Amino acid sequence: MSMDNLLTIGQLAHKVGLTSKTIRYYESVQLLKPPKRADNKYRLYSQEDIIRLSLIKQGRTLGLSLGEVKGLVDEGLGGTCEDLKESIILKLPNYIQSVKDRISGLQRFLQEMEILQKNLTALHLNKPTEKITKKDCCEVLQEMETITKI
Repeated sequence: MSMDNLLTIGQLAHKVGLTSKTIRYYESVQLLKPPKRADNKYRLYSQEDIIRLSLIKQGRTLGLSLGEVKGLVDEGLGGTCEDLKESIILKLPNYIQSVKDRISGLQRFLQEMEILQKNLTALHLNKPTEKITKKDCCEVLQEMETITKI
């Protein structure tokens, strides 16, 4: 590939919708191969890097861990479009279940927060002007601890 077809990190970041910092991070965790360097030491990226970063971004959007994204990228870019399709189809049930689990957890957390709001609104403070000097001196802190125990 000629140097004319290569992109700087800023150009790449703009093209894929990520920050330069994120791209450097993906390099540091080896999701992205070390780029070529220009004479001035600037990073230079290829069309393959655009494809790889786009797949990484999509994997992260799906909520995949960095390890899962690495596997997806390695499998996906090592084969054909059909291979990538089959790999994703096989993995989607687990990804979907993971999202459902997170939604369920967030719904429980939301209910706890609503209960906390109701309880704090109705809470009568025994010593409303007392300074908070220890954990058990303030009913507000005690009530808030109920939400952190879930």
